Amino acid sequence: MLIEDFGESEVEFAWGEDAQIDAGQQAQVLTSYVNAGILTRNEARIKLGQAPVTDPAANVLNVTGPAPTPVGQSAAELTKNYNPDQPRDWHGRFGEGEAEFAPRIYWRRRRGD
Repeated sequence: MLIEDFGESEVEFAWGEDAQIDAGQQAQVLTSYVNAGILTRNEARIKLGQAPVTDPAANVLNVTGPAPTPVGQSAAELTKNYNPDQPRDWHGRFGEGEAEFAPRIYWRRRRGD
C-alpha cells in the first residue's frame, strides 16, 4: 500500500509502546483540572477508567476556592441567601444566635504550678 500510494519502497511504520503514566502525577493533574473548572468530577473519573457517579453535582464544572463554586452562576445567585447581619462566631462562621458563639476561654494549670 505504501509503495502504491506514496511511491516509496523504503518507508515502514514502527509502532512504539505506550508511555506509562505515573498514577500520582495523573491524580495531581486531574485534581488540578477539576479544581480549576476545566473538567467535571465525572470527566476525571472517565479518564481514570472509572464509571461516572450518579450524583448530578459530579457533572457540574466547579472552581474550588474556600468553597466549590459552580461555574456559570452569577454573583446574584451565589449571594441570594447571604445576610451580612447574620451572627457569626469569633472565627467568622455563621450561626443562628449569639449566645452559642461566645468565645470560650479555658485555663489550664501548667505542670509544676
